[in-house]
Amino acid sequence: MDLEQTDDALAFRFADGTPLWCFCRFAVRRQLLNQRLHTTSTATTTRRTRPRGYWRRTLRHAALPFASRKWDVVFLTTGAGVSVQRYGCWVDRIHDAFVLEQPNDTLVLEPSYQGEHRRPRQAPHVRYIDMLARAEALAGLTMRAGAADERSVDALLRWLAPTKLAPTFVETLRADLVRTAATIGFQRRMWGALLDAVRPRVLIVEDGSYGGRAILLAEAHARGIVTGEPQHGIVPPNHHAYCAGPGIRGAPSLAPYFPRDILLYGSYWQSQLSGLSTPAVVGNPWFSLTRSRFRRNTDASSLLVASQPESAASLHQLSRALARNGVEVIFRPHPMERQRAAEHRALARDGVVIDECGDAYESLARVGGVVGTASTLLYEAAGVGLPVFVLDEPFSRHYVVDSFGTWVKDADELLARRRTASATVPIDDLFAADWRERWRSWLSNARGT
Repeated sequence: MDLEQTDDALAFRFADGTPLWCFCRFAVRRQLLNQRLHTTSTATTTRRTRPRGYWRRTLRHAALPFASRKWDVVFLTTGAGVSVQRYGCWVDRIHDAFVLEQPNDTLVLEPSYQGEHRRPRQAPHVRYIDMLARAEALAGLTMRAGAADERSVDALLRWLAPTKLAPTFVETLRADLVRTAATIGFQRRMWGALLDAVRPRVLIVEDGSYGGRAILLAEAHARGIVTGEPQHGIVPPNHHAYCAGPGIRGAPSLAPYFPRDILLYGSYWQSQLSGLSTPAVVGNPWFSLTRSRFRRNTDASSLLVASQPESAASLHQLSRALARNGVEVIFRPHPMERQRAAEHRALARDGVVIDECGDAYESLARVGGVVGTASTLLYEAAGVGLPVFVLDEPFSRHYVVDSFGTWVKDADELLARRRTASATVPIDDLFAADWRERWRSWLSNARGT
């Protein structure tokens, strides 16, 4: 069942007219893929431990009221573990190079749970949004959805019933949508107050197309603020968030709830989009800056395994098989897998080295090739000239085009093809070289200057 072949999904709305589909389309489509491929994410669900000084730092550097001045550009980040230590401070691989192009007029808003490990930050103006998230959570406990909103949620779930979503997923989805209905007015006031306090002309929202920031984007749209979302990983032709079916593509009722533009690494990714936002190529600063000084160890024979939560089991199996064949295997967990220490210790007991380096590019400089399923690191490895192997399984077939890299089914085939591995996508198509000029041009147009 192609849920976006027609515009039927847009018929389900909350009482204030907000389409339910903008909040749940990514989760529903991903769940259907997981069920079809029989994959599940093994990412940790362990509650993050708050570092020492969390409350002091969170309150002292809260987004409101201390950010109450006009900022030309605002970045809202997820703090999902993409920071690396360089030059004695912490750098966000997705945002900070852009931030530092206009440092005194750019505000970064992010969670502070990693604050102990991310200070000092290279970005000079950072405020924390934890208290906003806690206020929203409290609202969810004290406010109730209206009967009309609950009927709309149930109608959407009946429409989805032929897809045979897992009952536990449906139960969670209903609870999330009902909670959204209950708090939607509060969210509008909360995000509206923040935007009125900081008054940006441009708002960059990480993961803006995934639904979790739909109300923030709508409030920005209502105030005439230009919105964008930076690419943070691979964008396959059928990505759940960035590719839309013909029935909803270009739908005016959805546009306010998604970023106006998607800021891409290179033209290669632009050709794969069919989404709800306009693609704009701005490059990948961190890759470009690293590539200019990257020195590959041509004598290295080790292999780096770039993990992915959905493929962790098969990549663990591959790592062990390669180690048994005498290959030095360096297993790099996905950022969402960092707390799965027990599994990693088990790999280490089988002769696999667990990569604990904060900077993935430092790891690439020490190995002779990279293998994975759908990690951005495969493309970055190709960009610095390393042989790339793609483990052939349904998950990778869904996300990676078959013309990229050398596809292998197991350790034996990988060992047999080590000397012929390649990545056939031109580097400058993957990562545009002139990122600074492209970013400045896009920002100037977005600001209307």
